[in-house]
Amino acid sequence: MTNSTGDGGGRRPFDQTNGVSIVGPSGTGTGPGTGPGTGPSTEPDAEPDAEPDAGYRDEHGAPGDPDLPKVADRGGKPGRRRPPLWLLIVIGLVVVGAIVAVVLALANRSEPQAEVLNPETVTLAVPTPTVEPVARDGGSAFLQSLPATVRAYALAGFVEYEPLLIAGALEGYQLAYTDGVQNLVLYAGQWRDAASAETAFDGVLAAQAQPAADAAAAPAAETTDAATATATAEPVPEPEQGTVEVDGQQVGRYLFVQRADGTGSIWWTNTTVLLQIDGLAKDLRDVYAAFPL
Repeated sequence: MTNSTGDGGGRRPFDQTNGVSIVGPSGTGTGPGTGPGTGPSTEPDAEPDAEPDAGYRDEHGAPGDPDLPKVADRGGKPGRRRPPLWLLIVIGLVVVGAIVAVVLALANRSEPQAEVLNPETVTLAVPTPTVEPVARDGGSAFLQSLPATVRAYALAGFVEYEPLLIAGALEGYQLAYTDGVQNLVLYAGQWRDAASAETAFDGVLAAQAQPAADAAAAPAAETTDAATATATAEPVPEPEQGTVEVDGQQVGRYLFVQRADGTGSIWWTNTTVLLQIDGLAKDLRDVYAAFPL
């Protein structure tokens, strides 16, 4: 045993072993080449594994995978992924549509729609006579073809009409019709052919044109009360002319003349026949339309 005093010249036991330090280069080993940390490593130092960004978390609050989208951690609390903008727009549109639907439903409930009625077509009944027509025994086929009734008018009498015979008609008659209050007078002539009937109609046109020409002449310098009253009365419509058609075929012409006293006359031809009716102007159109010839 060796005795030592002080630090100066003596050595402490176990400081060295055979001149080799027992402390490794890293301060953790026990000898050279005998364990970890005994000397310099032949491989480059491995970098420590990268920690996930502490500022991002996945939707469950765990550190996010660096390859996945990260959600910012707000205030240390687990973050949530924000919905995409298009989804928010769709949700907003659905909510607005629902509100509009509710408002419209309430408006329709508060203001019930009026019931739409189907239009009805009303056809007035054709007036019929209230008096019996006179009988016609015998006579020609032309006389028998003239109607016994037309609308509310019934035949009240008939005679042969000589002026038509003088004008060239083979047959000519004057017939009276009545509804019990008002009267109509029919003049009916049968001509040899259609051309003769048209010639007779041209004579009617010429006769009716002369009074119109006289009325258009310049008035006298002096006026009377009657002339003034006539001038201020409602003007009389101009004579009306047109064609007579049967089944789409023209068979003649017509002339309708109205007068200031409310009466009128209508003439028309139908092939070989010339007819004239005198009466109230307001009834003549309907009588003409209903007449069988």
